[in-house]
Amino acid sequence: MTYRNDRLSHRGGGTAIIIKRTIAHHSIDIHTTCLENTSIVIEGSQKITICCIYWPPRSPPQALIPDLLKLLRNRTKCFIVGDFNARHIMWSPIAKTTIPTRANARPATIDFGISCGLDDILVETHSELSSDHNPVQFIIPTTNNNRLYAQNCTTFTNWNLFQEILHSTIPGNPNISNANEIDEKIAQFTYNIHSAINQSSKVKVIKHNITFIPRSLRTKIAEKNRLRKQWQATRFPPIKQEVNRLQRQIRRDLTTLKKQEWDDILSDANSYPDDIHKIIRKKKTSQIHYPPLLGYRGLVYDTLDKANLFAETLEETFTENPEPYDDDHIEDVERQVRRFFRTTSFQPPPLTSPGEVCEIILDLENKKSPGADQIKNVALKSLPINAITYLTKIFNRCLVNGYFPPAWKHAIITLLPKPGKDAKFATNYRPISLLSTIGKIFEK
Repeated sequence: MTYRNDRLSHRGGGTAIIIKRTIAHHSIDIHTTCLENTSIVIEGSQKITICCIYWPPRSPPQALIPDLLKLLRNRTKCFIVGDFNARHIMWSPIAKTTIPTRANARPATIDFGISCGLDDILVETHSELSSDHNPVQFIIPTTNNNRLYAQNCTTFTNWNLFQEILHSTIPGNPNISNANEIDEKIAQFTYNIHSAINQSSKVKVIKHNITFIPRSLRTKIAEKNRLRKQWQATRFPPIKQEVNRLQRQIRRDLTTLKKQEWDDILSDANSYPDDIHKIIRKKKTSQIHYPPLLGYRGLVYDTLDKANLFAETLEETFTENPEPYDDDHIEDVERQVRRFFRTTSFQPPPLTSPGEVCEIILDLENKKSPGADQIKNVALKSLPINAITYLTKIFNRCLVNGYFPPAWKHAIITLLPKPGKDAKFATNYRPISLLSTIGKIFEK
């Protein structure tokens, strides 16, 4: 995900931050006088503010310190990196950084970072890029429990081992007599499934496929980088012409390579029609990005604050009818309900069987999102017969007691932006509830 603030005064320039989508974060706006900045906050138990800045060389020097204080103000952990245009001895180089301190070296600009509340930062410099700015890598230790690389990991479950574990941990015919015991058995059933999945699963890091670049093309790229560095040192026009020629040739070769890779994918898809649908879905699917929301007190950036704003909006939308109530109508309805229960004998519905439960489970779609219990459909399809019998006993006791467990009433609410609506207003999102699949099976 990229956040950028382009320079509006002329073409080119600005600041930007690139961050993995799996890192919990949000962007913030910090208004400064002269210092260009793009800022984000990494969420977690300890929030860290990252600011990418650019200090224009012709800006008034007296504006630098006030702008830096604006970035650091009221932030316990903050890190400022970017191009400070540090051509002054106040940054503590051996001499002014427009003057090289090594023989046969080219004048360069020193690059550094400013931190607040962060200790044990590791710093490394790299020389891969052909520029007077060497990339500087800062490694910040953090205690946040974010799953930074969740999208690069895949869980592989041994479903045979999963069945063996459940076969030995779940009794086939539990003793259930009341609603409290029903809730206890449901909680125990959920725990046993998650425990069996954890014991029978392994997590493997999956490297994303990248375009293979032939050795001949890599050689051209290396030669182009070498000549570019040589031109920056000498400013010899023929070298610049050779750099431009190689750049055009590399660009053509990369375009041809990507086209050939795409043609190969389509050629393989012709043999397997299902692959065509997968390619189309992958191209149509886009990651949902939640921008800052406009609340009652201004823009809301933090994820928790956004969730609270959504909750308040839904509470205002789905409200009970206001008073005054029609007391006579309410009393009449209650009277009819009491009369119905006095004159009608309660007949429990027909009970279910393990075979009926198995048929419903086998018809479930594997890729449906789970509810609050986080039990996926593929796990339910792998349940052994004793677990199916256990679940059937729970269903039957619920039917006999006329009881619907609270665990199956809890839902995960996901809000999706309405097409064509302004995404900064919380009212322009529609809620989707994800209920427990086991509860849906019971309803059937």
